Amino acid sequence: MDKLDSKILEILKQGTPLRAIKIAQMLGVERREVNHYNVRD
Repeated sequence: MDKLDSKILEILKQGTPLRAIKIAQMLGVERREVNHYNVRD
């Protein structure tokens, strides 16, 4: 698990469903970088 992957998981663990664009804005990265990760169980 890399740094960005960990940050995405921490945001998602907060429980509020968010779109990739919102997560990307929170992390200061592009949406496609967020969409690159498959974080489903």
